Amino acid sequence: MEELKRARTIIDACDQDIVAIFEKRLEAVRQLAYYKKSQNLAVFQEKREEEVLNKVQSHLNNPAFEDELRALYQEIFRISRKMQSQIILPFNIVLIGFAGSGKTTVLIQRIANLI
Repeated sequence: MEELKRARTIIDACDQDIVAIFEKRLEAVRQLAYYKKSQNLAVFQEKREEEVLNKVQSHLNNPAFEDELRALYQEIFRISRKMQSQIILPFNIVLIGFAGSGKTTVLIQRIANLI
């Protein structure tokens, strides 16, 4: 039972550190989003995400956790892109029109420009 308490104490301390670091990262993401907005840059930059993933994997001490680290960063990237998208495009777009009028084409082109 003492071993369980000790493990949970370590996890609680790690969680506290993770939250503080995550807040710091999200603040940097927010600043980046405002810069991207001012420069009309795309939210999604696949090459940059791959560079970040490779860099963080190089910091990993235990290669057994590589899949978990990749999954974690894929979620971090998703959250970051969502946050940036909300800053860059803080509104919803509704397309209406007859079937075959080009709504999907316009949407796909617009999304391609954002990415």
